[in-house]
Amino acid sequence: PNRKIPDQTGPSRGEKVTLNETELRGLLREAFNALARLEADSPEHRNALALIENIQTELANRWVNYAM
Repeated sequence: PNRKIPDQTGPSRGEKVTLNETELRGLLREAFNALARLEADSPEHRNALALIENIQTELANRWVNYAM
């Protein structure tokens, strides 16, 4: 399902924890696609960038915790 990219930086850390890896990767894809459509340096563009960074960090943290 297509979700609108949130006006903020996406789900909170607590909300991201409840998403599985597939859902996080889907949200990452949606944020990346939105980023391509948004005007550079707009607040929405910066929010999409922050959302991408936050999701990538969450996925990396899960991988590190899984590998331990």
